[in-house]
Amino acid sequence: MQKSNVVVIMKEYASNKRIKDLLKIINPLLTQKEDNIRVHLESLVNNLITEEEYRVIETKMKLGKLCLDLEKIIPYSYATLLFYDKEENKIYHGAAPNIPLHNFEFFNEVNDKQLFHEMICGKAISSGNIVYSEIFSDPNCIHERTISKEQGYKSVWSIPFFQEDTIIGTFAMYQTKRKKPTKKQIFLAKQKVLEYKKEILHLSNNLLSNEV
Repeated sequence: MQKSNVVVIMKEYASNKRIKDLLKIINPLLTQKEDNIRVHLESLVNNLITEEEYRVIETKMKLGKLCLDLEKIIPYSYATLLFYDKEENKIYHGAAPNIPLHNFEFFNEVNDKQLFHEMICGKAISSGNIVYSEIFSDPNCIHERTISKEQGYKSVWSIPFFQEDTIIGTFAMYQTKRKKPTKKQIFLAKQKVLEYKKEILHLSNNLLSNEV
């Protein structure tokens, strides 16, 4: 049966150990512009991973490249792409090549306890606008501190993206400095995310079309 939502697929594979282990290897290579990763992955199909798992990893790799591209215009920043499930009011990891996967395990508790609305990304999604906060001086950034203590992040801002008028996710920018984005950076980030939207939808639809 075909799945109707890319979030469903991302959710199913969030706890897949083989995918997690491969992403731990692939993400560092991706940040070093190792473009032959796809060749290595193809050799694993029907050997160590299934074709379905391969498609999920390949999609995460391509989404990861969008994160890396966005980081280029925002100094001292590390991007993560999150998908939003409106019906469940939950978020699911899409990509974050420069942030270790285990840092996002706290999302499980956030989702289980329905605390997403308390996070900066939740506020960005509910308002439909970019939201910025300094993590350790903002009493509302309780959950963001989980990831920030280990990685040394000082501030975070969230940029939602849409499908028509529906918010389908957000790019969270974790920064190692307390630095509010300038008007120019906000403009550039919005333009970039608008450019990415078509690619995100294409990748999502391609992943869904292969699900049976």
